[in-house]
Amino acid sequence: MNLRVACCLVISLSLALASCGGEKNDGMPAPAGKTDAGGSAALPAPPNGCTSLGIKTVDEAETKLIAPTCGMGPTGQLCHKMDITYPPKMITPGMIAAVLVDKKSMLSCKNDFYVNKADPKKSFILAKLNGMDGKMVDCPSGGVAMGGAKMPYMPAPALKPAELECITWYVSAIAAAAK
Repeated sequence: MNLRVACCLVISLSLALASCGGEKNDGMPAPAGKTDAGGSAALPAPPNGCTSLGIKTVDEAETKLIAPTCGMGPTGQLCHKMDITYPPKMITPGMIAAVLVDKKSMLSCKNDFYVNKADPKKSFILAKLNGMDGKMVDCPSGGVAMGGAKMPYMPAPALKPAELECITWYVSAIAAAAK
């Protein structure tokens, strides 16, 4: 290899590393206090509910909380597993956000998104998690008692406050990452 080719390779590699900051950009929010490779503002650090569960990232929320709770229920429910009929499927970490963000609900509240990237607080998933026990859930778009049963569906244990806080953060994080 001649000197000119070697210099071009070194310069190209240096530019590539500088342009991406040497960090992976997987479409998820940057850690607190940083920006992603595109310069987007970072989300605040995960709340105490997440950190108390050992969750610091979106990927960890999917791996440690969402897939085990929703895709492989703690009392044997497999409501959102691949071969079960209740959409969305939430079994494979790394693919969960893709089936949630800006995807319309398929069974009830069909005008609502599972995760509403324009207004995460109006996400159907949060309505399902925050519903009242024994009552039908209201749709974020206004359908009273049209959203089906509260999640997790009984007899699964209710989410602990830390789990609910962490899933709420997760919904906001994946909504922001999709903008």
